[in-house]
Amino acid sequence: MVAMPSSTPIILVKAHIRGYTRADGVFVPAHEDKRPSAVPKDGSSGHDEDTGERSAATRVAFERRIDELFAGKPASRIGARVLDRSDLLGLLGHQKLPLVLREGKVIQGQSKHKNMTAEQWKKVPGWLESPAAVFWSDTVKGALVFVSPDLVADSVALVTVEPDSTVSATLVAHEVTNAYDKDGGPPPLSKWIRSDLLRYVNTKKFPAVAARAGLQLSGKAFANKPGTSRILNEKHLTGYRRMHRAQGDATTKALRVETRFLLLKIPPRLLS
Repeated sequence: MVAMPSSTPIILVKAHIRGYTRADGVFVPAHEDKRPSAVPKDGSSGHDEDTGERSAATRVAFERRIDELFAGKPASRIGARVLDRSDLLGLLGHQKLPLVLREGKVIQGQSKHKNMTAEQWKKVPGWLESPAAVFWSDTVKGALVFVSPDLVADSVALVTVEPDSTVSATLVAHEVTNAYDKDGGPPPLSKWIRSDLLRYVNTKKFPAVAARAGLQLSGKAFANKPGTSRILNEKHLTGYRRMHRAQGDATTKALRVETRFLLLKIPPRLLS
């Protein structure tokens, strides 16, 4: 490798830096780009919204794909992206990976769980972002069961996720393997709690959902006890999000300062 002379300026073209420069000369990183044009009409890419878990483009593409699956389109081997990342899965110690859908379950559910309409499926990303509770699965090792904060046709709804899943030879992601309402009877929430499977609980949302399953809970039900797995709650999730948002803001500020310095060395014709 040939060493670059120290007098040679560093020149970056627009393709090297994701973002754009406003008319007043301030550089805006791609993930802060709020212009309508930043979200393509086809939903193929885009920047993160304020939550950081699902971009506008991801939302549009996911909802369009759900409509296609309900219209008879075949399932893809690698399913649609549900979330760009999950803060809750990060809180639980899993990798920062996208969540993708196992699309075949959407098709199967149309006959097995008729209350899970396309509109209910479109709520799944929100259920994953802010669930009532999350349990270890008692049937699939390593899988998680998210309890929806909403009822579907007066029944408890569940979303199953296999974290850190090898979806294909080239993709490792968190896979959303199913979503369904327990129309045949409520889930055994009491048994799952007694079996030390509870990983996360929203102490404000879960009691109402648990009551639909015939389970009356007090605040002490979620207290961490010696000899049991630690149960995280919405306060932990809020703290996690606040911490990572602060880290992201610090990174953005450093990038903006560094980029504005580098832009001074770029000929104006390359910025037009």
